[in-house]
Amino acid sequence: CSPSCFRSREANTQNKRCALPNMESKGLLHEQKYLTSSPNLYFFTSEKQLESAMIQSPVPKGLSLSERGKVPVSKIVDYLRHTTSRGSEDSGLEELCNMLDPDQKDVSVDLETYHAIMKEWIEDCKRKCEDGATEEPTASREDLEFKVHKNTSEAKKMHARMNVTSGSLEAFGGDVSRGDMETSDLIICVADLQYNNQKLQEENNKLKLTLEAVDETNNKLLADNEVLHQQIKSIQHSVLKAKSLEEELEEAKNNLNLSEEKRQQILCQNKQLEKENQSLIMKITSLQEENIRNSMDAEGLQQKILELSKNAAELQIQAHIYENTVVNKEANLIQKEQDIKELKLTIVECSSVIETLRAEKSKLLENMQHMQQELISNGLSFPLLCKFNSNIPDGTNSLHCELELAQSSEISKTELTSLDETLDHEVLYLLQGPESAGEKFKTIMQNLVSSRASVT
Repeated sequence: CSPSCFRSREANTQNKRCALPNMESKGLLHEQKYLTSSPNLYFFTSEKQLESAMIQSPVPKGLSLSERGKVPVSKIVDYLRHTTSRGSEDSGLEELCNMLDPDQKDVSVDLETYHAIMKEWIEDCKRKCEDGATEEPTASREDLEFKVHKNTSEAKKMHARMNVTSGSLEAFGGDVSRGDMETSDLIICVADLQYNNQKLQEENNKLKLTLEAVDETNNKLLADNEVLHQQIKSIQHSVLKAKSLEEELEEAKNNLNLSEEKRQQILCQNKQLEKENQSLIMKITSLQEENIRNSMDAEGLQQKILELSKNAAELQIQAHIYENTVVNKEANLIQKEQDIKELKLTIVECSSVIETLRAEKSKLLENMQHMQQELISNGLSFPLLCKFNSNIPDGTNSLHCELELAQSSEISKTELTSLDETLDHEVLYLLQGPESAGEKFKTIMQNLVSSRASVT
């Protein structure tokens, strides 16, 4: 046998010593730092420790925490195998490899997928260990006894095999010269093997002593395990209850904060509404006062409207009267204008007649003077005619007077006097004709203008 065989046995004994109380802490640190193919999950007494173990699980160097790349499954398995010192035929690593790469195509996985599958793998390992927890104490004891017996038998066989001399080699057909040449090496090897044998015997004795301690500790661990299971259940129940209470407390705090905020908002709204109410009350009072003023103004306006309606009715009546008067005055004016036109025409005619009469008068006067001179020259005198001529100034005798004087022999005295008066009046009117007519026309026009101004 080679020394590697002894090293493997020493490793087996070291694995069994992990059950002792003084090795529990080392095993716990080893299990928390590196997750093997079949981790001892009894050290994880709660889900938080399981999660921390999963977080502390080995991560390949190609898949860093800061970078979000992908790493092949083969590299991950090799890294885990190298880290945990497991063989290539380890069932736990094969199961993990199948979970990471079901199709055996050496696919690449990212960090999130790796963590999820590792968590599932750890749960499976925990479940398997919990299923075999009842069978573990007896199995471990039998395993220890079997391995102790195996180690002693192998040590004896190894001691018998290594107790070889040059004669024995020669008996087996070996070369004596060759055996002499290798004697020093064999002596060294035998010394090493004897030392290892002695060491194994000491370890065997220690294992026998520890076997009894393991039985006691195993029983204690079983009792402690049951107690811990009960405590874990109670702790989990209390943790769940505490979580629910904490959630309820947080919810109550949130509700309280919300209600406090709502209360503050309602208070602010109440204050704002009070201010608005006060402003509305003031506006209502001002509007009432304004309404009273408006009602008083409306009454005054109604009275004014009544007065104005009366005045309007009176003014309408006066307007009708004035319209009628204006129409009458206009008709009068039109009539007077027509009269004025007729008067103008008559004045023109009268002026032409007066001119003709003056011309005839002047002719008649000349004829009378000529006839008077002839009569005087003939010795005839007419005292009535002389008297009449002396009473009428020059230039004022009318044609009618002259004609009447010419016919005085045929008219009586009374008739002559009345005729003289009418003739004088007509002659005076004719003599004053244009001037007096113009003055009358001016007075009529002034009366018309004054009457129109009073109408307007």
